[in-house]
Amino acid sequence: AVAFHDAPHDGQAHPRTLSDMQIGLESRRSVIIGNGPSIKDHDHIDMLRDHMDKTKEPLLVLASDSVLKQCLDHKLIPSAIGVLDASPIVATFFAGIPELDKPIILSAFAHKTVVYLAQALQCPIYWFMPSVEENGTYFSVDEALNIMTSHKQMPNGIWVGDSGGNVGCLLMRIAGMFPTITDICLVGIDCGYPAGMPYEDTVY
Repeated sequence: AVAFHDAPHDGQAHPRTLSDMQIGLESRRSVIIGNGPSIKDHDHIDMLRDHMDKTKEPLLVLASDSVLKQCLDHKLIPSAIGVLDASPIVATFFAGIPELDKPIILSAFAHKTVVYLAQALQCPIYWFMPSVEENGTYFSVDEALNIMTSHKQMPNGIWVGDSGGNVGCLLMRIAGMFPTITDICLVGIDCGYPAGMPYEDTVY
């Protein structure tokens, strides 16, 4: 992986962290799009695109990395894309896309090929440090990681938060950070695969 403070930062004085992101400030509703099996069984992406085209509602659409190409194939451009896994397989979710120029919410553990593809697509990167906070304890893991990632170019450190274990859960938490968001809709967030599905038939 490429440490976030060692990677180029699009000419910025310091790397952008998630708390710097200024999208969706006019949105009241957010849609989280995952790559669960239901996304292939229904026309939810087309329905969402048609709704946005018809109503011009400024939805905050956050898509997982693995569903990005499906969204683009259906002419739906997410507001931002989330990346959590450190696997190099994630790079295949961006390979072959001619242009994007949308924010990518990127784990500090992301594989270097993903970082380079994001930069080639001219996508502003917003870094975060995934964590699993232990509620009710005196010692805060998130606060400790925040302190450890601070330096002179980023005195407040990188944004640290409980990722929930998958991109969909991460994006739900991020949507809840926006003060104007009152409703969150889930599309393709199936929390698992159907019983009996072979591992080789899943995304990974």
